[in-house]
Amino acid sequence: MINNHSLRMVCWHPICVGLVLEETGLQTFGVFTPLFTGEEGGVPGYLKLLGPGTDASFAIELLREAIENSGENVGKEIRDLFGHRNWRPQLVAASAMLVGNLSSELPSLWDALDQPCWTSPQLAAVASCLDPSFLDQARARLEAGCPLNLEKSADLDPLVRHSALGPTSFDGHSSKLIVTYVTLCSEQRATADWLPQLVSRPDIQRAIELDVDKAGEITTRWRNDMVALLNT
Repeated sequence: MINNHSLRMVCWHPICVGLVLEETGLQTFGVFTPLFTGEEGGVPGYLKLLGPGTDASFAIELLREAIENSGENVGKEIRDLFGHRNWRPQLVAASAMLVGNLSSELPSLWDALDQPCWTSPQLAAVASCLDPSFLDQARARLEAGCPLNLEKSADLDPLVRHSALGPTSFDGHSSKLIVTYVTLCSEQRATADWLPQLVSRPDIQRAIELDVDKAGEITTRWRNDMVALLNT
């Protein structure tokens, strides 16, 4: 499980944050830049989206303003965020999709999910809310063992990778995704004829054992909290 020290390292450590901003290019965050520069109570907007509590209302308002200000360019703005090899802009992009009901950007969301990302449970939660074909998409990935595309991440400096992708190993990222998909699919009766058989596979069982972050709890709690906030 990620302890407080690891969480601070991934989110706040000055060296890591500096490297991340250099890696992602703050100027390319477009209309969503206030999510990275704006703060409430000393906490930047994007970080309030990580485990959204009642104080995430500040970040959600920033997302709504950004979506409105981007007009017809909102799709490109979101795709640009997904293009970064970093969980922060990808979390903002996925959250904006949920806030704006922007299912048109699902290909970019799935592409991000097929790569290492510390916030994959949050991203998958958005996909489960917006994509009518979520069960089919998740099943295909589970059947394949959730292999990840490492083309854009294997060459990252170790310190940058730790901050941009999270402290989890590449195997850990796959395990987190497997548990996430299993959890979200298990909520639907339509999966009863195929999910139990998949879960019984040795590789799926091993992934469940390797998941120390409790991805299943993260994805359902995040989804439920966000939906509740959006309905208030």
